[in-house]
Amino acid sequence: MYSSIDIIKALDKIRTKNKLTIQEFVSGVMSRKKYTRISNNEADITLLEVSKLLSKVGIPLQEFAIFTANIIETANHNETSFYMSCIHGNYETAYKQHLPNFNLNNLKTTLGNKAVHAIYELMQYKLNFQSLQESSHKLRMKMDLKELIKDKILTDSTIGALYAYVHLGTDIERRQISKYLYDAIFDSSYKYYLLFNEISRSILQITAILSLTLLSDIKKEEIKTLESIIKYTFEFHTRSRLSIMDYNIFKVLNDFQNKNNLLNEYIVYYYISSYITIYQKEDVEPFIMVKEDDLNIYKKYLKDSSFTSGRMYERLLSDDKIW
Repeated sequence: MYSSIDIIKALDKIRTKNKLTIQEFVSGVMSRKKYTRISNNEADITLLEVSKLLSKVGIPLQEFAIFTANIIETANHNETSFYMSCIHGNYETAYKQHLPNFNLNNLKTTLGNKAVHAIYELMQYKLNFQSLQESSHKLRMKMDLKELIKDKILTDSTIGALYAYVHLGTDIERRQISKYLYDAIFDSSYKYYLLFNEISRSILQITAILSLTLLSDIKKEEIKTLESIIKYTFEFHTRSRLSIMDYNIFKVLNDFQNKNNLLNEYIVYYYISSYITIYQKEDVEPFIMVKEDDLNIYKKYLKDSSFTSGRMYERLLSDDKIW
């Protein structure tokens, strides 16, 4: 995904910062001529050459990878903005403002590996440019679900692709994703390699929740699994205050309980309050008007000082069950 020209640009920034001439930097690693050819996109750089150059300035390879990714993300921000707009349900903005500003056939960011391609098919469906069947088929042609869920290593891009899959896939696929993400959440042998740590972990949690709430026939034991994932998610969000993600989570939960004739009053309260706290409301999926009963629930807890002064999600977490 990252080309030699991307890598050499990042290396040159490091060289300049360390006040090294090109000759000093490349001595013993490659010729100055090759360095120039790589800079002109006429030759490729090897991993061994990168490692040797980094050792001269005392930078670990992993640290350099993050440094390079940040440079590329900044230069190609429309890819990330497209992806995040779709995650927040703002498909029109993704399509009109961000999609025209990058090339789907030449993606550069860490999300370009899988997530942007998968989310593009989801957007096509959500904006009625394609049927569900068309988008599902194209997604499967681009990436095999079995390949996405076979490893115990999760990346930003894999998580984004699974988010698209739970929307476009079948119940069989959703259950496969549910099992995989449940293990990824609760099994410490799973590892995360994330550039957008808190955001991607939140998207993973939302995807795990959606893998069960979008089922056409959720079973009793699956509701217990869902409740375990929800409680883990609440615990995570008491430490990570991403209000825009809170709204996404509570919208999914509120939609689910409305669809299944369930009621947890705290979910109603947090659904309304999480929307109110979003500064840029145009960034998220439109708020669905709630019933008068729901507004009364919100007002009731707003007046409850023991509730509003308590720890975030305290009562949701203290109850044995969500529903």
